[in-house]
Amino acid sequence: MTRTGAELGKADMHLHTLYSDGTASVQAVLDHVERATDLDLVTVREATRPLIRRLRAGGVVGIIGDRDLDGDGQPVTMFGHPTTMPIGPASLAVAHRAALVVGRCLRIGPDRFRAEGELVEVPATGDRRADTAVLVERIAARFEHDIGETPEQWWGAFQPFWPDLR
Repeated sequence: MTRTGAELGKADMHLHTLYSDGTASVQAVLDHVERATDLDLVTVREATRPLIRRLRAGGVVGIIGDRDLDGDGQPVTMFGHPTTMPIGPASLAVAHRAALVVGRCLRIGPDRFRAEGELVEVPATGDRRADTAVLVERIAARFEHDIGETPEQWWGAFQPFWPDLR
């Protein structure tokens, strides 16, 4: 089931990247988030403890997890080619029995965007390692589906995604 921004919650944030027609820098977006929203931003290197605290408190966390930045994630196949995906989002969801939504933001016109999310079933067999591996595969499949529908909107296309391009 696809969920819209209205169903998932909203933040007062407008994002423009180097690949859009906007002018805001990444730092300007982060500064705006800190000033104008209740969102807590943490770097990937400092994220583990704050994310666990938030999940234990019943909160919601958002992770941009479409690329394995260190190249040491779980091997998966996307679009018929091997790559790796980060295990962090899946590991957190399995360990804390949290719901997991794979989302995307689509440009639907000049300065107009639509956020969508798809709830991904989190396995709960009791084997955390196996459940995490299955969930990473499900996340990769959802990314592959979403990217395949609108490849021109995937900003990751400008990043080294497949190991032979890193």
